[in-house]
Amino acid sequence: MPLNPDHLLTFVRVARHGNLSAAAGELNLTQPAVSSQIKLLTQAVGEPLLTRHRYGVRLTPAGQGLLPHAVAVERALAGATRYAADLRGLETGTLNIAASSTIAAALLPGVLAQYHARFPGSPCACSRATPGRCWPRCWTGPVSWH
Repeated sequence: MPLNPDHLLTFVRVARHGNLSAAAGELNLTQPAVSSQIKLLTQAVGEPLLTRHRYGVRLTPAGQGLLPHAVAVERALAGATRYAADLRGLETGTLNIAASSTIAAALLPGVLAQYHARFPGSPCACSRATPGRCWPRCWTGPVSWH
């Protein structure tokens, strides 16, 4: 039976909380649903992953061995989710600007400050040119600082 990524993510929450009910609360699931996912994951792995104790659960050696891989799945999914959000929100990439010296001195400092406040991880490349050369640069592709 193949491993289910959702079950691995649930397993990470259970391991972090040490408690099925707390993990269920974080995941907006019922405790029986979390228990069922852990049971299916245990069957897929073929070894017990948790032991129950008075106040919750503990990882078995097999659970301790699986946890870093499950955390890697969680991180990879979080990274993919951030990347997709960045694409939708245009929060990555480089802003390329061509402006005359007058515009560059008078307007760009304020505009660029707002840009960097809104998109702190996105760099900006600026190029000064005469007004007649700015428009062609805008249409022919990226410009860069010279």
